[in-house]
Amino acid sequence: MDSLAEAERGQGVPELVRGIAANEHAQVLIVGCRGDNFPPDYHAHPQLVFWEGDWAVSKDIPQRTRLLLITKFLSHAGFARLRSQAQQRNVTFVSTAMGTGEIKTLLEPILEAKKKVITLAPAAGSSVPKKLKRFMRGSLQTFIKQHGNLYAPKRVVEAKRLTALAAEQGFSTTTASVAQSMRMLVGSGKTHAKAVADTTARVAVVTASTQADPSDDDTTILRMLDDVHAAIGLIREPVVKRGEKRRQLKQLLKEL
Repeated sequence: MDSLAEAERGQGVPELVRGIAANEHAQVLIVGCRGDNFPPDYHAHPQLVFWEGDWAVSKDIPQRTRLLLITKFLSHAGFARLRSQAQQRNVTFVSTAMGTGEIKTLLEPILEAKKKVITLAPAAGSSVPKKLKRFMRGSLQTFIKQHGNLYAPKRVVEAKRLTALAAEQGFSTTTASVAQSMRMLVGSGKTHAKAVADTTARVAVVTASTQADPSDDDTTILRMLDDVHAAIGLIREPVVKRGEKRRQLKQLLKEL
């Protein structure tokens, strides 16, 4: 027996609602309700679509609709149009008008499913997941310049640290993208003298900030220390490379 006939007798609808709750792409359409009949959390839920008044006379059922409910406020013309669309799209249509209290109770599993996702306790040592935004064009390199050590002994390790720091600040990127941007910045012609000047300025700014506000919490102070450590690395790495070249040259001269 098709879903429309089954729903008309009230069979299988609670099971369908639970299935919709587990599928974030499925929606329920409630037609004929009044704006103040449902609490704000119902109207704000992405899986619940409300048509107030008699919109059913002129609107088409949304593509993601899996269940269609009506209230006593729906006109005969709207009812006939919805019934026809539901049959064509194989949308489950409860043809018996329901009160707002009945609909609220029926749809509670969908709201509860969202609450479980939001209030899911994080694992020990982790933070609550949040939606990350992408870096705008060029802003990733700016971020790396501000927080990274371009001359870190192990670039991949530094790239992983920057990726985690970006996530803490609400940005989405990958270790590979960070490492590639670091390579581009290193090869952009930045001289050692310029690196020394930049580092001196950054250390001065961090020191002044720490002295100006000694009440900063540990997280802020640790971030400042990370910046200082990264800045010092800009000076240290070229010196290490020059020393290695000198040792190689001396060894070559001895062999000659």
